[in-house]
Amino acid sequence: MEPAVDSSQPAAPRVNWFSPTWLPLVVWGIGQVFRDRWNSTALCFYLPTILVAAWYALAVVVSWLRGNKPRQRAYGAAFGLTLGVVLFVENQWQEPITEPLTSEPLLAMHWNVNAGAGNWGGVLEEGIAIDADLVVVTEPAYRLSPADVPQYTLLKFDRISEFAIAAKGELTSPRSLQHDRHLDVAIVEWQSRQGPLKVMLCDIKSYLRNNRHRALGIVHQHIEREQPDLVLGDFNAPRRSWRLAYLPTGYEHAYHAAGAGWSGTWPYPLWLYSLDHILCSERIVPLRYDLISAPPSDHARQEFSFDVRRE
Repeated sequence: MEPAVDSSQPAAPRVNWFSPTWLPLVVWGIGQVFRDRWNSTALCFYLPTILVAAWYALAVVVSWLRGNKPRQRAYGAAFGLTLGVVLFVENQWQEPITEPLTSEPLLAMHWNVNAGAGNWGGVLEEGIAIDADLVVVTEPAYRLSPADVPQYTLLKFDRISEFAIAAKGELTSPRSLQHDRHLDVAIVEWQSRQGPLKVMLCDIKSYLRNNRHRALGIVHQHIEREQPDLVLGDFNAPRRSWRLAYLPTGYEHAYHAAGAGWSGTWPYPLWLYSLDHILCSERIVPLRYDLISAPPSDHARQEFSFDVRRE
């Protein structure tokens, strides 16, 4: 005779695969596969991976406290997957080493100053204190003038669309290539001390319904037509966006070429998204790329040191 089953014993712990706890992973997974090719999938793509990893880290702890080992292992796998993407896909930790061509590399700076965030004077002073050769400012508070930076005797300004640009050396032939409610693109020629360079500026508008995939496609077209040496700006699209991951031939991210560490540029102080980028052509020899946390702006400041290959 078989022993009677004691129905009063609690059921063994198991994983409920239909639990709402798995929803962040599903949404995140859709975003990782399709990225921002459509607005619907872009909303999934914009879910920060680090927040999904934190969610499953919490789920692991709760499962451990409840003694549910199957759920603990399942949530642990989700945590390991998302943390791995954060550490080894979205960021890089070893700075590439490139031999400089000169003893005095050029230094470019880009900063979205958020209209000065109520302290425009402090923002400007901090931005030029690094003695950059090229300074590109997105969302300036007002039209700049040489009187703002008297210590820069060789600095010249030109106001282009939504940008302010300053340089040691002459700035010529400014042109606005795109100016609408979705996107601003402009280009200027810079007579740097290492030779003439074409500098493109980009500002994709930040409102959520703005189709970044379409806007980045237009930026691609301008890059392919104009062949700039540098592209700087607030793209309002993560570095792994479809058209930022696959750049026009001959271009690369300054972060990939010369940077290391956490790559987020917005918002201060969490840095969840990498929205500000510098792209460089094959003429540029990337040496160092840094992101500087510098309030009162809610964007990190980009600093890029480089040499120029002689033609």
